[in-house]
Formats: sequence, C-alpha cells, structure tokens
Amino acid sequence: MVGKILIVMIISLVSLGNAGLFAQTSENVARIGKIYNYWYGATDVAVVGDLAYISAGQHGLQIMNVSDPEHLEMIGYWNENPGYAFTVSVSGDYAYLASGPDGLRVISVSDPELPELVGSCGFDGFARDVALSGDFAYVADNNCGLRVISIVNPEEPLEIGFVDLGSGILSVSVSDNYVYLAEETGFLYIISVEAPDNPEEVARLETVHRIHAVTISGDFAYLAGSRDGLRVISVADPLEPEEVGYCDTPRLVENVTIADNYAYLVDQQRGLSVVSIANPANPVQVGFFENWDMINGVTVSGDQVFLAESTGGIVVLTIEEPEHPGELGHYRTEEFLINLEVSAGYAYLPRGSKGLHIVSVHDPGHPAEVGHFDPPDTLSDVAVSGDYAYATASEDGLRVISIADPENPEEVGFNDTIGNAMGVEVSGSYAYVWNVPQGGIRAGGLSIFSIVDTEHPELVGSRRFSGGSYNVVVSGDYAYTTFYDYREETSGLRIISIVDPENPEEVGICNTRGSANGIAVSGDYVYVSDGHSGLCVISVEDREHPEEVGCFEMVDYVLAVSVSGDYVYMADCRNGLRVISVADPEHPEEHGFYDTPGYAADIAITNDGLIFVADRSSMGVYRFTPNGIDDEHINANPTEYHLATAYPNPFNSSTTISYGVPHSGNVSLQLYNPFGQRISTLYEGNRQAGIYSTSLTGGKLASGLYFVRLESSGHVFTKKIILTR
Repeated sequence: MVGKILIVMIISLVSLGNAGLFAQTSENVARIGKIYNYWYGATDVAVVGDLAYISAGQHGLQIMNVSDPEHLEMIGYWNENPGYAFTVSVSGDYAYLASGPDGLRVISVSDPELPELVGSCGFDGFARDVALSGDFAYVADNNCGLRVISIVNPEEPLEIGFVDLGSGILSVSVSDNYVYLAEETGFLYIISVEAPDNPEEVARLETVHRIHAVTISGDFAYLAGSRDGLRVISVADPLEPEEVGYCDTPRLVENVTIADNYAYLVDQQRGLSVVSIANPANPVQVGFFENWDMINGVTVSGDQVFLAESTGGIVVLTIEEPEHPGELGHYRTEEFLINLEVSAGYAYLPRGSKGLHIVSVHDPGHPAEVGHFDPPDTLSDVAVSGDYAYATASEDGLRVISIADPENPEEVGFNDTIGNAMGVEVSGSYAYVWNVPQGGIRAGGLSIFSIVDTEHPELVGSRRFSGGSYNVVVSGDYAYTTFYDYREETSGLRIISIVDPENPEEVGICNTRGSANGIAVSGDYVYVSDGHSGLCVISVEDREHPEEVGCFEMVDYVLAVSVSGDYVYMADCRNGLRVISVADPEHPEEHGFYDTPGYAADIAITNDGLIFVADRSSMGVYRFTPNGIDDEHINANPTEYHLATAYPNPFNSSTTISYGVPHSGNVSLQLYNPFGQRISTLYEGNRQAGIYSTSLTGGKLASGLYFVRLESSGHVFTKKIILTR
C-alpha cells in the first residue's frame, strides 16, 4: 500500500504535466473487469435537452442527466482510451472530443448510458478545441493551426483541409463560411471555408496580449482576453475585422459564451461575470457569481448556465435574472480510489471520508459492491487478515473492522493513541502502522500493535525516523519500510528487525535515487517503486548491508509495486500498469503494460494471477499473458455470458478480445466486416466455464470498421472494433 498523502501530492503534481503523455496502449495485458467511475476536472460542457456532455481530461466523456438541477445524476461515461479530452461538441447521436495528441474522437451517444467510441481522426498535432457545422468538424490544432475534418460518416472522420498558422491556437468558432481561431498571444485568425477542402486565411487581427477563447454571435466575435476581460470584434465584414468595444474584468477570463444580450465569462479565479452586450460597442458588467473553484468551460441552455470546474464537477446556475445568477445545483466529484487490498474473493477499497467499500470479485469479469463501512474519520489504507480488516484513519489511528459478513462490516475495536496513521500491514498477531510527519513535526515512523485482542488493539512498540515512513512490508523477522528524510533530502529503504516487536531495531539502510514509496519482497530481494526513478531492485541477502543491484527506469512516477514469481507489477501513475520481468533481478526488463483509464496508484496480485489496480477513477481487473499467448483461460466462474469491449480500440497492430462463459458448451467467436461477411474465425469449439481472451492482429486486414460476434448456447453478443493504419 502507499500512504494516501504521498499519493495525493504526487498525482496532483503529475496532473500538471504535458497532457501528451496520456496516449493509451497495451501489450500482453488485458482488462477483464472493472467497477466504479470516479472523475474530476471538467474541461468543458455541452448541454442538449436534459443531458450534459462533459469532457473530463483523462477521464474522457461523462454524461449527466440535468433535468432536475437540484439532483444531478451521472448516467453514462466513456473513458476506455481517452487520451486527454479538452473540449466537447455534440451533434445528433455523436459527441466529438478534442483529445490533444490523439486528435479528434467520435463517441456514439445514441444510448447515453453506454457511450461508445466509434471513430477517430489522428494527425501530427494537438487537438485543443472543436466546432461543428454541417458535415464538418473544425479542430483548433494547438501545434499547427486549423484542421478541417469531414464527418459525413461520423464513424470514419477524414481530414480534408488544413491551414498552417503556427502554434498557440486555443479556441475555434464557426459561423456561415468562416472559421474564427483564437491564438494565445493575441491574434484572431479568420479562415474562409467556403471550400472546406481548401481553407484559406482571409484576415487576422492583433488584439490584446493573450486570448483564451472566441465565440461568434451575429456580426460580432467575442474574445475571452485573459487579463483584458471581454473584447468585442466586429466581423460584419470578415475580411476587415475591427475591435469596437471591451469590458475589463478584475479576473483572468478563461472562456466566454453568448445568450441573448449577455456574455457569460468564466475565469481562473473562481467566478462567473455577466456582461450586457445590448450595445456591443459598450459592454457593461451587470452581474457576478462567486464560485470556489477555477472554471474551464461555460454553456447556456434556456435560463440556466452550466460551469465546468477545473478540479471539481459541474455547477448549474439560474439566469432568469442575469444580473443575479443563483446556484440551482452542484455536482461535486468524489474522493478517489488510491489503495486496495484483495483477499478471499473480495476487494477492500478505502476512499477517504467515503469509507471502506467491499467488492465481490468472485466473478472478476463483473465486480460488484456488496458492503460498505462508514468511518469516524478519513480512511487511508486497509489490510486484511482472517475475518478482520485493519484500517488506518489518520487522527483516529487504527480501526478494526469485522468482515466475517462482508455485506455487513462492523467496527469491533480501535486504538487512537497515535496520530496521522496513514498505512497498515498485518503479519501474525501484529499490525504495523506507518505515520508520516504532520504539522511542524519532521518525524514519523513505525508503530506496532498487538491484535491478539481485536477489540482492544494495543500499542506495544514503535520506532521514529526523521521524515517518517511511507510504506511497510513484513517478511519473516524483518519489516521493510520506505522513507524520505526531509533534513538530509534522502530517500530509500530501512530494514527493521522485529524479532522483538516491542523493541524494533534498525539494522540496515539503502538510499535510492528517487522517492521511495511502494515495496514488495521476494526471497533475498526487495523491489521498491522509486518515483521518477522507476523500479529499484535491492539485494537484502545481507540485511545489515542492503545494496541496489538493478533498476528499471520509467517515464512517469511509480507509486506502488507487487511481485509474483518472476514478475514485478507496478502502478506507474499516468502510464498505468507495467509488468517487469525480474527473472534476472540485476537486469529487469518490461514484458507488458496496460495504460489504465485513470492514474494507477495501487496494485494487488492474487494467487490465480489476477491483477487488481486502483487507478483513482476505478478498480480494474487485469490479466497478464507472457509473450502474448492467445486464447488464455482465467480460472474464474462468471455468472453470465459477456463479450467485453476490445482493448485497445481503435487499434493499429493488435487488440485483445475477452469474453466470459458461465457454462460449458460450444463457443463461436467470429469477425465480420460491415457488410455481414465473415472475415475470420477467432475461435470455434467447446469451452469450459471461465473467462477467456483472444488476441487479434491486424495483419492484412484493411483499415476500417469490423464486428466481433460471440455466440454460445443461444446467447449472441456483438462489439465494434476499428482498425487504423
């Protein structure tokens, strides 16, 4: 497990990095099950009827029922391969996402509860915004300029035109035969798209020092001018744009939308400004709403305005009186999944103030929550032994929860004599709790509790360290704990003898190059997740003189690690699950990976080879197949037939198709083209009950849409897949 504070700090920092790092792929790893959809960071919002479509960065597309603003309800989402969704536009049954380095994504929302990726258009650039008009999507390419994409067939979007304007394009708006682009240093570009396959720049206007967004209404372009408020540009003659008015606001304007005679501006300093544009030459601020989060996006639907919060959720305001906007509803995103423990067919997931969630994984293809425990304080970690779960609850110390009946967990004991308890490991009759520094105290450490009497856990020993501990694993007579020493600015592994638990004694130390946090122990080796330095392999054959003998560098921040056999499994934050062979511990090498929907934060391996990952937004169940072996069988008993969405999808080389069979019988898995012609038989024959996966390679297949069809015992399922070249 990984201390909650450390994870939250690290993930918050990496969230600020280049969104281009979110490209999604997989190799030799397939996901077979998933539960939960926690998201944060709305980047944009579009409202059609009673539904709000929210682009949510690395959390893809979220769909919300907004018919009752006081009771906003999430009804669907797509985050299988999201890249980073910056903005969203909706037309008919499709939502279009500007997805950074992944270009334009097309999501079918014909069933809003089950949105599905059906098309994509990639290019050598960075999709920052998208506007729709007729059969075309106009994409603001932050690296290059304007991309014109035909969406005559939304499932096969095709780039047909391009204008190179250089870098810095942030926003796009379209009106009649003209496209308007806002460039971050202050230029407004006007492009004629009378011939969409031959777009042409017809005018440019240098305005204020920075523009974040542009929107068109009538004969005017309205610019969100950062420190320069709202700028009004006459485009009655698009060939001769001219600034005619402005309204300075005291805040950094991020976005703007127009409704009737009002402009609604949102800013980076927590507010909505309402500006009357009845006279575009003299816009005047007439209203304001203060919000306690930065706002990225804004849209108006009827007499309501919707705000997309950068670290929160969605706010709905009434603008029946634009001078006095008032809150109608607020959907606040929830705390995330950053730790987990799996034991005896159940996963235990602490979620801060939201308590402990207990999930049955007896059918790993369909995890299901069966129990919940409300804590007295914020839960950060959990360890399971027998019929008890031991949870750390910050200032409320160690809590003991009976899970004899997982559907009705009940607290039976606690010890709150220590503060800032962040993580726990159980071995035998003892619980080992680690603390991180708090307040002005620069010392945390390891506390040891006797749990012979589960109703009255007793503190029997402790060890304090400069900087404290961030994780602990017990193996034999030793506790291995990671640390960061604030005074010395060093990090690494401490080895503590627990032969006498009442008098733990440090016997060895090994500094690492990064920020040590997660630990896994196997034999004479300790595997440490070392932040930006990746995986650190430490020999502990001589525990008084541990030494680093191998390493595997990663491009992101490794938060947690687990080991099984010759493989180490790492939670690599934005890069998801990584599988490293340590058959030769001195020369580890990567054998597989899966870029999870969210930021991989913790990981657990079961004896039957299932991999569980908490990635903030969800808990996923995965399977690793060494060397890409096809037709792998997982020893699990699904309760119903199912055909999972292929991953990755779209794919350009290979994809993995997983399916579940609850009863023995004949199984047919076929590949068809859109004309109903069978292209290939992926499997035909008898199957025992279980979960299976098959790898499909593109080979000589042409790019385009295909259908995978599963048939067994009268049950038929079909999934779309897209091959791109």
